[in-house]
Amino acid sequence: MPTAEETLVRWATEQGLFPAAKVRYSTIQRILERLDRSVTEPLPPDLQRLAVAALAVPTDDEAAMPLTELRLAVQRHNQAAAEAERRRREAEASALVLEVSLRDLGYEVEEIKATLFVEGGVAHFRCAGWADYQVRLRIDPARGAMNFNVVRPKGEARRHDDMLVEDRWCAEFPHLVQTLLARGIDLRVTRQRAAGEVPVQQVEAGSLPRWIEDGDRRAP
Repeated sequence: MPTAEETLVRWATEQGLFPAAKVRYSTIQRILERLDRSVTEPLPPDLQRLAVAALAVPTDDEAAMPLTELRLAVQRHNQAAAEAERRRREAEASALVLEVSLRDLGYEVEEIKATLFVEGGVAHFRCAGWADYQVRLRIDPARGAMNFNVVRPKGEARRHDDMLVEDRWCAEFPHLVQTLLARGIDLRVTRQRAAGEVPVQQVEAGSLPRWIEDGDRRAP
């Protein structure tokens, strides 16, 4: 598959712009070489349009404006790529902070994906003594939302046990919020249900991580 530059050269050749536009094309190449490599293939439409415009005009004087616009467009793309990389690194750091904070608070935590705050998804953690109860954390990056709820495998009614675990989680949740805030994750609570307000969610056992019970407190 030809690169964007090869496609541009072929087009310019077909239009009879070479060799007259050859020097101008070298200038375009030097400008495009400054483009962050993460956005070069395929060449973004606005850059391709400006490059074509700079080649298509008959004189170098007429090419000055599209070449200037091309330089500015390359700067904008580079800035956007740098900002996207910064957000990605922050999201990965947040995932690590979340996992470490939960472990520091005494929870058993399944390994949290570094991309959790970028791609979304779920993670689970629990306290020793919770039997098969866990807290499911769901991340929705589009809304910037985190949701925590107690879950257990589907089975018989256990209203008493459900209430005990939910009471404990509700009592510990503010401590988690404060710990995350101190470590740079501002978790603003928009809704918090009291223990027993809704039934504990029962889920398929296969959707939950299995935990090692031999003293090794890490999730496999």
